[in-house]
Amino acid sequence: MVTDIDAARAELAGTGVAVSEVVHDAGGVLHHSYGSFASFAGPDGNGRLLQESTQRVPGR
Repeated sequence: MVTDIDAARAELAGTGVAVSEVVHDAGGVLHHSYGSFASFAGPDGNGRLLQESTQRVPGR
């Protein structure tokens, strides 16, 4: 998880990583607590997902 999805995406892209555009899921369709995502492939070829969290859910 990251606290600033746009900055994290820009940092990855700046190192040459092919990272998707940020998706803002304002309606909570993809996840009920966190609504901004970006994806990329790690060095092993497996998919990775950046997820923005600006506020922690109590107890987590």
